[in-house]
Amino acid sequence: MKALSTLFLLGLVFVSRAAAAEPLRLTNGEPLTCSYFFPHWWEPWKSDDQAVLRDLQRLREMGFNTLLVDHEWSQAIDGNWRWLGRTFDLAARANLQVVPWLSLKTWCDIHAGDRERLAQQQFGVKLRYGLRQDGTPTAPLIYDDSVIQLGAKYAEAYLGRYLKRPLLRLRWNGKDRPVISLGVESAWDGSFDEGTNLLFARWLRSRYRDISSLNQAWGTHYAGFEEVDPRDKAVFDYGGHMKGQAKRAAPVEDHVAFRAQMISDAQSRIGALLRRKHPEMLLLAEVPYQYGSEHPDARGYRICFGANPESCDWADIVLFRNTGPLNKEAGLSN
Repeated sequence: MKALSTLFLLGLVFVSRAAAAEPLRLTNGEPLTCSYFFPHWWEPWKSDDQAVLRDLQRLREMGFNTLLVDHEWSQAIDGNWRWLGRTFDLAARANLQVVPWLSLKTWCDIHAGDRERLAQQQFGVKLRYGLRQDGTPTAPLIYDDSVIQLGAKYAEAYLGRYLKRPLLRLRWNGKDRPVISLGVESAWDGSFDEGTNLLFARWLRSRYRDISSLNQAWGTHYAGFEEVDPRDKAVFDYGGHMKGQAKRAAPVEDHVAFRAQMISDAQSRIGALLRRKHPEMLLLAEVPYQYGSEHPDARGYRICFGANPESCDWADIVLFRNTGPLNKEAGLSN
């Protein structure tokens, strides 16, 4: 098959909680079939509508009916919504629907600086940023009210422009309902600042009840939950655990599980705010690798970004990206 001009074409599987035994169907009864496609990233397609349209028409002829596209706020400000609007224009001409990913890995593309100031100007939010284990700055704190407000306000602004365009609509329990995703890939690279560490200590207390149970599970000797510090690489050996060589796997796995819950809770809060104005909206989440994959790329992604299955508990629909071999010996993951 001739390669498409613009990436990506992937096999995808959807799971619906509301209708798990049935395939997801469009309002016309067609089963949902979708492909990643980014018409706003690369030349010459960024400046040539006909090149993009030809690709979209070929996708439709191949049997696809829906595009999965990155439409983060950081892309909406490029050309003042121009490229995002063009996606809908060309999709409509090719008889395709669109599922937008509205943020990149829990807003990690809104780095400190110009975008931070613009977010405050446009949405009235003052973002707070976290730290990696080595103390370097990282993405905004996913659980902070500023991120929750930013996520909901951008989604509302997006739907104000595109809700009546060819946004994906599914037949769901007898009703036609629109679909969006609040973020591409279930991911948060975590935060090791004091505030987040306190939240982790509370999470551990709820999980283990008493410090002796934690010490038994971890092989540690803490006097209290407040002594736990994920910056301590002797206990939280992220690098070693990604290679399967850490002396203690349990502390890292608990921290991964904590971050997965933070992702799910934050996305759930954003979705609840959005549904005040759009109660009919269906929310979709994506896991970037198969559950259980031990390929180094998949293992590293899950551990580094908190992409446990539980990170998608907030969603109505979960997308599983088909990544190929499950281990290094079988070949590359993509």
